[in-house]
Amino acid sequence: MKISNFRSIEKGNLIASFTVVLPSGMEIRKCKLIRSGDTTFIGFHSERFESQGQTKYLNIVHIPDRERNNAFQKVVMEALKPYLESQPAEQPSQAQDIPF
Repeated sequence: MKISNFRSIEKGNLIASFTVVLPSGMEIRKCKLIRSGDTTFIGFHSERFESQGQTKYLNIVHIPDRERNNAFQKVVMEALKPYLESQPAEQPSQAQDIPF
């Protein structure tokens, strides 16, 4: 498995977007690396829709078996390591005086 089209984003919980290239050559495009609290996970491209007045999202790719999904997450996270290690470390925010 390989990663291509890696793009660092750092916007809210979104860390990056990328393409997963499977050994067969099949590409899963517009994958997202998401951080929620202490957890980081892979999100698939999703389609937004309205249901009963609420905005919801449906993943385009879905792995229903939890063990297989966890295994996929682990392999992709491992493939992402070189990209993440080359990113600058997150700087702690500095408190600033507000002039009013």
